[in-house]
Amino acid sequence: MLEESNIVLDAVRELRREREKVQPLPVNRKPEGPQAVFHPLSDEEILKGRGVNPKNPENAEMLRLRDALKPFQDRNKKQVDLKEAELHWPLIPQCESALELYGKDKSEMAAELWGHLVGACQDIARSVA
Repeated sequence: MLEESNIVLDAVRELRREREKVQPLPVNRKPEGPQAVFHPLSDEEILKGRGVNPKNPENAEMLRLRDALKPFQDRNKKQVDLKEAELHWPLIPQCESALELYGKDKSEMAAELWGHLVGACQDIARSVA
């Protein structure tokens, strides 16, 4: 609130006093404007936003396979161990089968699985070959 001691001109100071006699001046509130809030989305929320129903059996199976490929992701450029690759190798044909079975009807989820599969195969090939 503007205090009288901060007013330089006598005419403005007098105007303020007169106004204060008629009705108390309202308190200045901090201006409120748009606020930015960050809310990280879960994988499920992102997929739902793209039209993928994760509860659908075909989508659920492809999600399971996608998540099973995670040992090959986010490795910070560390190589895939040969034993680890052999352990997870059966996932590759399982993903291919799922893509062949569900790819046309569930194209969004199939694209998601395909991207993870390609990334996993790339990491395996780099490390093992």
